[in-house]
Amino acid sequence: MDISRSYGPRAESRSPQPSGSRDALPAAFQELRRSRVFEGVEESLVDDLLAHCTSEQFRAGSTIVDQDRMLESLMIISRGLVDLTRIEGVREYGVLLLASGDLLLPAAAIFSEASLVSARALLRTKLCSLGLTNVHEAMRHSPQFTTNLLAITSGQWRMSVRNILDLSSRNAAQRVGSFLLRLADLQSDEIAPVLPIPKRHLAARLGITAETLSRMLQTIAKNGLYLRGHTIMIKDREQIERFCGPDPYLDRDEKALGVFAL
Repeated sequence: MDISRSYGPRAESRSPQPSGSRDALPAAFQELRRSRVFEGVEESLVDDLLAHCTSEQFRAGSTIVDQDRMLESLMIISRGLVDLTRIEGVREYGVLLLASGDLLLPAAAIFSEASLVSARALLRTKLCSLGLTNVHEAMRHSPQFTTNLLAITSGQWRMSVRNILDLSSRNAAQRVGSFLLRLADLQSDEIAPVLPIPKRHLAARLGITAETLSRMLQTIAKNGLYLRGHTIMIKDREQIERFCGPDPYLDRDEKALGVFAL
């Protein structure tokens, strides 16, 4: 397979490290030990997986995986933001935004299925890749590793269902308002929360056109939430929450499943 079309420009690539002591691994790979996918897994197995790990960096706007292509590794997002979108001509249909700590299309990778969506780096993004041969071998030997993969995949499915429920039960303005409100809450420790992606990607993620997004931003501004450039400003939280309505799903945090998607 010609992988040059499946993977975007690489700013950095690290070769697999020889097996050895855990101190011999690069710091970036050491940090992966805290990933949900390795929680409770035998240290010797984690050592072996990380010893064969590689890393790649992608510039903002780079394509990481083309839709309808096969994945050649199980990828963990170490840094950045990745957009999962189905592209049909000039139209884009957003599915999920994956953040640092998320696995990239784990089910497609594990079961050798073609990706239904394209994956693009929205910010400068770093991925750490585990070879599928090593992953399948680890799954055969470690029920805990397999269970962790199942939990993460299930968590991403839950997030996809949330998005479907939003599309079904909220109008365009409510979807815009609730998404920006959630972004602001995720940045509660920041003085000024921001929209970390271009507005056209926000529109695709919410299932609307860029033109509709502009109109909906005017509507939510009348209901207590403003987007000034990329800065999110909540002027009247009670009003915007009342406007958006109750969340159409149970209040649960998918981070416990190892999912940080939006």
